[in-house]
Amino acid sequence: MFGFLCCVAALSGEELLGSFDAPYFSTSLSDFWGRRWNLAIGQVLRTAVYEPIACGAQTSRERKMIAVIATFMSSGIMHVFVFHLITGMLHGCRYL
Repeated sequence: MFGFLCCVAALSGEELLGSFDAPYFSTSLSDFWGRRWNLAIGQVLRTAVYEPIACGAQTSRERKMIAVIATFMSSGIMHVFVFHLITGMLHGCRYL
């Protein structure tokens, strides 16, 4: 997932946050999930999905709502992908 995040950040021309420099070297689960992972995902989704849709000279309220819905949908798709990846690996390990 980290590689996917780096690719999305590179395609959008965005640098990753400094706190996301070494996510797997965090000291605890709350440090990893709360401080490093969510900050970086939020930044990438904002620059890659929300801002291209919502920003403009004459941004209407409806366009901002569409941008929020698109951002949440892309976040949900990423969560479903990770869930299926993890459960697929657990299912595959059962047969080893």
